[in-house]
Formats: sequence, C-alpha cells, structure tokens
Amino acid sequence: MKVILQQDVKGQELHEKIRQLSMQAGKTVKEEGKENNLVDLIAADPAFGLTKADIEKNLKPELYVGRAPRQVEVYLRDVVNPVLEAHKDESGVKAEINV
Repeated sequence: MKVILQQDVKGQELHEKIRQLSMQAGKTVKEEGKENNLVDLIAADPAFGLTKADIEKNLKPELYVGRAPRQVEVYLRDVVNPVLEAHKDESGVKAEINV
C-alpha cells in the first residue's frame, strides 16, 4: 500500500511539473514567438527520466485512436455511400469519399 501511495504522490508531482513546464512552453510560444519546446523541457527534467526520443515515440496520434479509422470506413461504406449512390442523379455532382 505504501508503494502505491508513493507512486501516486510521484504521479501527482510529475503532473504538476508537466503543468508548470506547459505554462513555460506556452510563454515561449506566445510571448517570444518561438517554437513549442515542451518536449525538450520534459526531457531535460531528471524527474521524468525520459529522453526526447522516448517522449517523441509516444506522441504519435495513431497510437491513441483505437478503432476510429475502421469505424469511419464502415460508416462511410454502410451509411454514407449508399445515400450518395441513391441520390447521385439528383445533384448532378459525383461525390466520392476516401479516407
């Protein structure tokens, strides 16, 4: 139990560090007109124990979309495309949706 509590405290501490670093990065962008350097700031903080490469390999949106791409394909195939096909002569415009 003590280990879990310590991990929870460390998680809260890291969350707070991310918040502070995010504010710092935001200031860099908004006030100085520079690029967002949040990843660099996190990588430079020894509390995280991460390299820039460690962080960047997890910043790929495709890792977090789950089944959404397949769901869109099925929806287009089963719902949208039949409606477009049924009404293709009405609009005089050929519509095609590719994802």
